[in-house]
Amino acid sequence: MEDLSEMCRTVRSRAKEAVAKVKVFQASFSSYRFLWTDDRFEFMRQFLLYGHVLSTEEAELYADFELKKNPPTLDNFKEQINQFESLYTRVSKMDDKRVFCGWLQLDIKPFKHSLMNDIKKWSWMFKEHLLNHVNKSVTELSSFIDATTDGLSTNVSDTDYAGLVKIMGHLRAIRDRKISSDRHFKPLKSTAELLKTYGQQLPENVYTQLEELPEKWINLKKIAFTVKLEVAPLQSNEVSVIRRMCVHFEVKQHEFREKFRSESIFKLNVEEPYELLDKCNQSITLMEMEMKKLQNTADLFEVSFPEYKQLRQCRSDIILVKNVWDMVIFVKTSIEDWTKTPWKEINVEQMDMELRRFAKEMKMLDKEARAWDVYTGLESTVKNLLTSLRAVNELQNPAIRERHWQQLMTKTKVRHFVYSVV
Repeated sequence: MEDLSEMCRTVRSRAKEAVAKVKVFQASFSSYRFLWTDDRFEFMRQFLLYGHVLSTEEAELYADFELKKNPPTLDNFKEQINQFESLYTRVSKMDDKRVFCGWLQLDIKPFKHSLMNDIKKWSWMFKEHLLNHVNKSVTELSSFIDATTDGLSTNVSDTDYAGLVKIMGHLRAIRDRKISSDRHFKPLKSTAELLKTYGQQLPENVYTQLEELPEKWINLKKIAFTVKLEVAPLQSNEVSVIRRMCVHFEVKQHEFREKFRSESIFKLNVEEPYELLDKCNQSITLMEMEMKKLQNTADLFEVSFPEYKQLRQCRSDIILVKNVWDMVIFVKTSIEDWTKTPWKEINVEQMDMELRRFAKEMKMLDKEARAWDVYTGLESTVKNLLTSLRAVNELQNPAIRERHWQQLMTKTKVRHFVYSVV
């Protein structure tokens, strides 16, 4: 029996030792945990926005405001892919089996294959994005060049305004793209070459288009230059019309501004301020829509567009006066609540703090509001309340006697007054 007990202790000791070594070996894989615990899609989202994944410190630091965007370069993509490719190579060289203490064999092969599969998913995520980017860019640009070339081939007569607008639209689209070989075609070619090094082939037609597109773009710009000269007389006529429309709108916005400044929303005694605010906002929106339409036409025909400061000031004012009315409503509701408070429960200190905070917020509003009746009325109300609170504070003093209340009733001409003498 003693021999059996000794053998049992020996077996248990050796098993415990082996398990301990296995746990140490298991811990050596902790550096791979991110492969199955991190969210790949969130990783990619942040990478595309900032060129890297935000650390915990950065996330906390920029929690209250937006971090400046810094899209990744091709080198950033290469760095990420190489990191996972190297990791894949390292894991692939791991032994399929491992023996501990000369007798416990651990089969690592299933875990190893699962780990390699996860690594490939991460690596493919970056490769797939680059493949899609090149495919989409080439297809979209090729379609644009073909469609624009076809559109510019249309002849426009003196009376064909719709045709002229289409031509000008094509010319503006070319102007807005600002495509250059260094900024567009070379990076796409470099991306395609990088993908080749990882064994990722694009469709053959994509490589063909990458070679042909620069020349096609140059030819399109030559066609655009010729067409622009041809439609120059028609464009000149429209430019004169658009400038007259801009002058007319200038007068219209000044008249609108004068009418807007006389609206009731700037006065204090208004029963339904938010309904009036909505109506004024709708009027401004309609004017803005008209301005936007005119601006689009002006941009199309390359006409400098005025700022129309009066209309923009109306938009600024409607936002500002809405803020003032929010404050007015807040003060009114606060006063209504306070008037329902029993005399002994009035907290003068709290009310005073609330009003002073409110007065501070009013001073932070744009100075433009201080000339409005609604603002001066609100300011007067707050000041009067602060003065009244001081009087209330004095009246709450235990030293106040019945004769003092009688004097107050006489002074205020109040016949019935419920008071409590302490």
